[in-house]
Amino acid sequence: MRTTLVGLLVVACAAYGAAEMVALVNPGFEADANGDGLPDGWQQAIHGGGFEIGLSPEAFEGERSVSITGLPGHGDRACVLQTTQPHGVHVAYRVSFAVRGSGRVTGIFRYRYRDPDGQEAEDTRSFAVAELSPDEWHEVSFGFATDNAVLEAGDTRIELILYQRGEGEALFDAVRLEALEEWTPNVNETQEPTQTPRRPVDGRVALQNPPDFWWPPQLNAESYELQLATGEDFADAVTIADLPFNCYSHSATLDPSKRWWWRYRFHDRAGASEWSEAWHFDIADDAAAFPVPPPDELLARVPADHPRVYATRASLDEFRARREGEMAWWWEGFRARCDAHMAKDLPSEPGPEFDFSGRTGALTAEDMDRMNRLRGLGGAASGPMWELGFGYLVSGEEAYGRRAVQWLLEISSWDPEGTTGYRNHDHLEERVRLRLDLGSDVAGGARDGPRGHRDARWHPLPRLPRGQPADL
Repeated sequence: MRTTLVGLLVVACAAYGAAEMVALVNPGFEADANGDGLPDGWQQAIHGGGFEIGLSPEAFEGERSVSITGLPGHGDRACVLQTTQPHGVHVAYRVSFAVRGSGRVTGIFRYRYRDPDGQEAEDTRSFAVAELSPDEWHEVSFGFATDNAVLEAGDTRIELILYQRGEGEALFDAVRLEALEEWTPNVNETQEPTQTPRRPVDGRVALQNPPDFWWPPQLNAESYELQLATGEDFADAVTIADLPFNCYSHSATLDPSKRWWWRYRFHDRAGASEWSEAWHFDIADDAAAFPVPPPDELLARVPADHPRVYATRASLDEFRARREGEMAWWWEGFRARCDAHMAKDLPSEPGPEFDFSGRTGALTAEDMDRMNRLRGLGGAASGPMWELGFGYLVSGEEAYGRRAVQWLLEISSWDPEGTTGYRNHDHLEERVRLRLDLGSDVAGGARDGPRGHRDARWHPLPRLPRGQPADL
């Protein structure tokens, strides 16, 4: 799953070709066949309580709109959502709706498709309404260029979610979803407010030499190119090509006596875009020097053996000596924690009562409570494993290391598609996986690990199912 904040507010930002409507059920919120006060064809979801969703006689078109009200002390957010039928994918889409009220209105535009292996996949974009008026309706539009992976799938369903995240009543009406035949992005498009801003800003005096460079990501970009020069004409430009991400740290300091100019462009399957607008910056005389070596050089410095988190094999004795010197006060308390963990039973995988995969409808307060309990169970399971491993790294006491190994192997055997998996609770999965990786390094790596645990189970651990994040 990929989540990208690339919704573009349509104010002459991109060139659109011919459009055709994608069918939505009850896009004007007029129909309520069963009289339950909710619009037919739309699902509702309330995350955290303190919200009310219903129909309102205040309308932009017709006789009704949908109302989402955040009460004082409300929870996280509430929404109405709908997923279209499968259809042939288009190069871009535009979603439009009328909105009025107060609060904070955001949304999600999500492609649902099947990847080349036939597995369900999704590509998620976010958008936000910059301004709301309690007295006047505003029509807003957001455009989304389709990613190459979705285009190659051939068919997609579109999931549209409209959120109220603030306090007050937000009214939505006249929702339209259009499939576009053409899309011509411009590298200088004004991105949605929460998008990655361009830095350093034009005219900035940098306090770091060189400054860090970042800019809004461009959809379907296969690589980026950045130029640095001492003149606006870029006659003496230094070109950094084949950048995989929309950020860059230069590997050499820049002359602070000169004004510097920078610009970027991206490459996709059709070729190179135009260069962005050129911006300039100056460097303060007392700027902190912070050149960043190229990635290949940084990776070459990482030792191949373990440990390599907090200490390396070469620095391990010096690292451990601190517990008997200036860090003795800390070690006394931490050792007591490790001793307490030694007496604990190995953790059990949380049971089916914490399985949220089959949940439908609104997220209730009870659901939120169970999710928080599950997160606590995951922390209680992985925390001792990590602390025992770190205790072994600091002290060399093999009892700690052997017990950390037992915890680690137990947790790594849990079903990655189960209750502690990414799809069931992504925050918990992130915490567990990070501690597994760290634990395997510090407990299994210090001088080859505790005796009897020097096999190949350390890397990679078996908790890496296809389609889930592997790099943290």
